Parts: sequence; C-alpha cells; structure tokens
Amino acid sequence: MCQASPGFEPGIKLLQSHALPLGHDAVIGYNFKRKISVNRKVFMKQRRIYFYRLDGRGKLYHDSSELKDPEFLDFFISRIRKNDTGEYLEFPYLSICNGEWNFIQPTTTIFVFRKLENDRLFYSPGLSVSFQPENLKVFQESIAHPAPLLGEWGSFSSELLLDFSKQIFQRKDLLIFEYLGKEFSISKEK
Repeated sequence: MCQASPGFEPGIKLLQSHALPLGHDAVIGYNFKRKISVNRKVFMKQRRIYFYRLDGRGKLYHDSSELKDPEFLDFFISRIRKNDTGEYLEFPYLSICNGEWNFIQPTTTIFVFRKLENDRLFYSPGLSVSFQPENLKVFQESIAHPAPLLGEWGSFSSELLLDFSKQIFQRKDLLIFEYLGKEFSISKEK
C-alpha cells in the first residue's frame, strides 16, 4: 500500500511509492494543481527486485497472478538474459528494466513456443524466431527448438506439442517430423 513520507503535502494522490534506504521514501504522485516528482537519477539508482515464474505453457506469473498484457510481455521477455549476478541463483534468468531487476524461474525452459504461424515460432505475443524443423531435438524428455539467446533451447507449450504430435512418427530408431511435405529427423539429447 502506498504511503506518503512524513511531511508530504495533504491532498496528493499517490501513483507509486518505492522503498529506498531506511528512512527514505521516493514518492511519485500528483495533486490537481501541480505535478510532484523526484529526481529521476537518484530514483533510478535504487534497485527494486521482483520474482517471476514461467510455467511450462509459457505463461508468466508474479506471485500467483498471471501477466497477460501483450505489450508488457514482449517488453519483459525481450530483455531476458542469464542471471550472472551471483544473487538468487534459484532464478537463473533476469529481465532488467530501468531500476527493476526481475528474476525469473522457468518450470521447463526460459523460452516456451506457443504458436507456429507463417514459419515463425512465437514465444511471446509479438516475438518470434524462424522455425527450423531441421534443428529439432529431444531435450528434457520433450522436443526443443533453438531459442533467441545463443546456446539456449526453447520448449513447446503442451497445446503446440499436441499439434506437432500428429506429424511425428518413428522409423526404426529415428523420430521423424513431417512438415510441409518434407521429413526432418529429430536429433536425440546428448
């Protein structure tokens, strides 16, 4: 809940309040006569930490609330990188935006492909990679595809995997994926 710092003007409606070092609050708000703001440079030096979970269907959660806004998801997901901070190691990925450090714990992989459209695999409403059926592989007892981050692999949502299962068959000891009249061998996990 937003609270004003002691001595803050009455009649001000708070937009946000962020905790700063003990005894200091940065408050962004307004009243109807003038805008109240804080020094952006000082405000942005403060690191705000949040924790997120990405489930196996590619849905992003903060606490128990699913985040659904397409623009936010694209913005957030486009900033994902490996967590090399040495902090919160159970959250192997991080999305940094201004002063927010958003630590992410995926259930399967950090990129989950949810839709195949026009030879593009979508891992967020507006973010996609070119579909490369020749590079499919068995990964963590499922099928994976190269993801946008170098060296990363993305998994498929259960809905998309169900669609793909109609085009996957076994020939001797090989798994074959049939796509647009061509057959592609699915490599095994190494």
